Amino acid sequence: MSYTPQKPGVFAMILEASDSANNSDYVSRYVVVYDPSSTIEIQTGDADIKALYGSKNASFKWQVLSSSSQSGLNLEFSWRGHFINRLHHEGGFLNTIESYSPQLQDSNTGDNKFPKTVNVKYNIVGENGLTGNLIPNELGITKFQTYLDETGQQKVEIYTGVSWVDQNIKTTASFPLAKTVSEGDFVTLWVKAEDKIGNVKLSSLPLGFDSSKQTIYEENFMQDMGTKYTYRSKLWFKTMDQHSGISQISFNIINKSNNTIAAKGSVPVNTSNMERGFPNERYRVRDTFYFYQHELEINNCWFSVPKSRQVTDRFEVEIIAYNGAMLQSRKTIDVNFNSFKGIEYKVCPSGKGLGDFNVSKGLLPPPVLNQSAKEMLFMKYLSVSSALYQRKDYSSGSLHWPRSWVEKYMYYNHVSYNNTCNHVSMFFSM
Repeated sequence: MSYTPQKPGVFAMILEASDSANNSDYVSRYVVVYDPSSTIEIQTGDADIKALYGSKNASFKWQVLSSSSQSGLNLEFSWRGHFINRLHHEGGFLNTIESYSPQLQDSNTGDNKFPKTVNVKYNIVGENGLTGNLIPNELGITKFQTYLDETGQQKVEIYTGVSWVDQNIKTTASFPLAKTVSEGDFVTLWVKAEDKIGNVKLSSLPLGFDSSKQTIYEENFMQDMGTKYTYRSKLWFKTMDQHSGISQISFNIINKSNNTIAAKGSVPVNTSNMERGFPNERYRVRDTFYFYQHELEINNCWFSVPKSRQVTDRFEVEIIAYNGAMLQSRKTIDVNFNSFKGIEYKVCPSGKGLGDFNVSKGLLPPPVLNQSAKEMLFMKYLSVSSALYQRKDYSSGSLHWPRSWVEKYMYYNHVSYNNTCNHVSMFFSM
């Protein structure tokens, strides 16, 4: 006979034998897992495969060498928590199964229970090996196998015929390297997980090696250049690490007069997964193309220097670049304030750049600006959008002021109202 349960679980089938006098006994119990649909999942984040001697800051995916080449390395990896059969683990499918206890009542017996049980010697072990004992597992996984590719270039599949090493349910393993490792080399650890019902999952960790820091060079500070801010400058620079690439770039604007940070942020790393541009503009690390050139747009208002201190205050822009192994390099560029635009407090209220105000959202400068600065702002933002500029709600000769913009400006700046706008200065009468 056959029976299909309505949902996954651990089930027991009991065989009862009886004679013509109605004497009977339970002579066997067959325990089975019914699971037609579970899978092995991969967990990431803190549960990723790790090189235990790798750099924590690089998510254990890069190992820093003591020199440009190193021999006799012993690598240690962990994949604890990386694989899970959630149904088996959370459902307790592989836990110890209790012995069968009498469950039928009989009024003719003293304890009101039918004194029939199943002797453990009659428990049947089927193909899936369930005997009732705890099945050793790690989050529902009953077997791990590993393979270390010392070239870092092999493409391994579940059933690839490589020299898999059985790890039972261990989640760490050590691998002595036979070769000498140099900067930019990779090895790949492949881990295969299998559960009790035969599901298999494969995952891997490419481990890179590096020891040298990247370079930052050809810095070029361009005053009053750029498009992002009203008062702006640009810093062009190049950075390169041919062994592990560039993973992140940050910057600090430092007031050297009092050793404080006036502004800080990040610079997008210029990379591509596709080959583009000219060969002399880029280099490649594995499957990623890295471009040498980078750009930082600077809001001059970040310097926030009153005119009286422009001669005495000294600033520098510091660039910090991190390579794949999270080794860092720094480069500082001195900033000369001669003929700088937009660094006075009266132009940059509260140190905020003019480009940070958004006309479309009605976020206009507060009424702390002087008359000329207000007029400059009004004219600037009125000419930003041709769509706003061409609306004919308010007329001033050949110019047209949008009603919604004017009303917002009047509200935020407490200016007087006038139906006809003959001159911009009318909006600045307090």
